[in-house]
Amino acid sequence: MKRSLWYWIPVLVVMIMALPACNQQQPTPSKSSLRSIAEETVRQYELEQLRLKPPPWRVSLDVSADPKLVETYLAQGLSQLKDVVLVTSKPHYTITVVGIETHNKAGDRTGYALSCVFESYVPSCPTIVHHFILVGGDDLQNLCKNVVTRFDAKVMASER
Repeated sequence: MKRSLWYWIPVLVVMIMALPACNQQQPTPSKSSLRSIAEETVRQYELEQLRLKPPPWRVSLDVSADPKLVETYLAQGLSQLKDVVLVTSKPHYTITVVGIETHNKAGDRTGYALSCVFESYVPSCPTIVHHFILVGGDDLQNLCKNVVTRFDAKVMASER
């Protein structure tokens, strides 16, 4: 992956800051110490760049539900958000949904239950941003629309 000059500026700054320490009688920082400082500086720089110019946010879906319509409805709803792009790798956010049909004691289907988790990968380690459970009747499309609305309100609104 080719990196722009802007990517390397924070790394160079950290390395230049370490030079005076080499000229004095202080112990020289280890390579791993300099590397971790440089990585943290680059991570902070990338976060700042995301805040200054938010890209289309990369969102992946991880759906385990029957019927498979859940994933289709969620993808349709997310595609209507102007700053969200559905991806399969390197997401900024992941929406995980586990769905089941609910039944009464007689065995008749009464509706659906969806357990939803929104995870953030910004800067890089996964963090759970929001978790909730929806239980509703037969209107699966409306339940999925509710998931997308919550994602937009709880996660994307703070990024805009």
